[in-house]
Order: sequence, then C-alpha cells, then structure tokens
Amino acid sequence: MAKRKNHNFPVIVKHEKFTRIGESIVVQIKGGLWRYKSENEKIDFSSRLGAVSYAVAYETNNSPDNIKRIDNDLGKHKNDAMFHQYHLKEAHKRRDQDAILLYQTKLDLSAVGWNRALNELKEISKAMNIV
Repeated sequence: MAKRKNHNFPVIVKHEKFTRIGESIVVQIKGGLWRYKSENEKIDFSSRLGAVSYAVAYETNNSPDNIKRIDNDLGKHKNDAMFHQYHLKEAHKRRDQDAILLYQTKLDLSAVGWNRALNELKEISKAMNIV
C-alpha cells in the first residue's frame, strides 16, 4: 500500500549554509548560531536542527514553543561546556588539581545536559518526520 502524502508538510530545501522551509528560511550567522526568518519573525537558535524543527512546527501550525525551550537548553549547556573547557585548560597550565577536578566535573555535567537536550530535540524532530 502506498504511503499517503501529508499535503500540509512544507517543502524543505537544504543547502550548506541555509535551509528553506516553505516560506521560511534558516541561515547560519556569526558565532555558530542559526537564524530562523519568516515574513514577521527573526529568532536565533543554537542548532540547525532546532531552527529547522521550529520552522516546520510553525509552518504546520504545531506548537513550536517546546522546540525553542529545548534549543535554549542546548545552547546553555553548549556555552557552559566551552566555558568549563577553557578554565580546565587554564587549570592544567597552573597545575591546580582542585580547579582541574572542579572544571572537569562541571564539563562532564554540561556534556550530559547537552546530550540530553540534543536527544530530546532529535526525538521531537523524528516525530515530525524531519530526521
């Protein structure tokens, strides 16, 4: 039996630096962020997957707020990980064992949070037939 097409699902055109989703576009901007643009909105995202998922949810009249919340969580953990990575490197230079232990622990916690948020975003994207 042939699969029935969902006519409400927007056409997605993916290029290296941008993705077009229906009438919206997701472009990469400075700092590794992705910007969702529609005729009346501009929103920055930490990940391309978050921005594309938001655009698809918006175009299909689903609730995109949960996707934005998860992407914000992903961005927070990503920034925390970069911060802890830098300070861990500096602690190694100073050979400060207490600081090394502290920043390694914080880096590990940030990585766990990052992976959790990314997996949650992937699951939502799978449910929307994006990934």
